[in-house]
Amino acid sequence: MTDPRRVDTLGRCALFALVALFALLAARQLIRPALAARKELRDFREAVAILTETEGDVDRLNAEIRQVARQVAESEALLPPQPNLDAFLEHLGALANDQRVHIETLTPQATTTHRLYREQEIDVRATGPFLALYRFLRALEHGPHLTRITRLEITRGTDGGACAAEIRLALYFAPAERSST
Repeated sequence: MTDPRRVDTLGRCALFALVALFALLAARQLIRPALAARKELRDFREAVAILTETEGDVDRLNAEIRQVARQVAESEALLPPQPNLDAFLEHLGALANDQRVHIETLTPQATTTHRLYREQEIDVRATGPFLALYRFLRALEHGPHLTRITRLEITRGTDGGACAAEIRLALYFAPAERSST
């Protein structure tokens, strides 16, 4: 027969093992959600960090968009509603006189309509010393009219005299729908 004390010790050991196993299973069931919550918290923190970086990028992009919109508005404000070719030609003549450049020919071309602006090209033939032509073109660039030199060809004069410049200017003004308002 079996010794009752031995059975009692085996029973206690088995009971202790069952209690320990139950405790481990319960702890596992309690620890698993805590670990999952910790992982979710880490993922949340990473998402917040990404959103914080992105928010800075969005703010920077919005600032750049506002700057570009302001520059577009300033550029559009520079575009007169009509070309006012007479005023431009007077300005061109005054610049030529100031810089001692002789304008030989002025030939306005047809107006070209683009989506955001209209453009009138003007062919100019001018003569004078090279530095005078240079100063004339610089003064034209800084003048009140929105212009661009689209073609420039300067030929040296014979015996070191006056140079001849073939210039194509583009004069810009507002599109037709804006000029009627």
